[in-house]
Amino acid sequence: MISTSDAILLGSSMYPANDGASWVSKDGSCGCALGRAYLAAGGVVPTDRTVCAADICDIWPWLKAEDVMNEISDMFCEVVRGTVTIDELVDFVASREPAALEATIESPWQKMVRGAL
Repeated sequence: MISTSDAILLGSSMYPANDGASWVSKDGSCGCALGRAYLAAGGVVPTDRTVCAADICDIWPWLKAEDVMNEISDMFCEVVRGTVTIDELVDFVASREPAALEATIESPWQKMVRGAL
């Protein structure tokens, strides 16, 4: 699994930004910081509804804690206004990501050893 901060950075290079009014556009062509991260991580835009916070939290459950999604969204609006850079946003998210995340990621070697490959 890709970290949220890495996915935000990757998504920012793959998809244009929207105005921050929605996570992802209905056609999946643009999004906010977390919406573009969702797309970069392989998230799919449903055909019958828009991408919601629960979809994003399915990939990164730690985002459910506290008010972090709103903080990231507010900071993204500052990116759109030009008062904050995407790198500053990525650094903020990286500082909030659980340190345990890295310990839960299995390398291909670990998967092979336990027979999952």
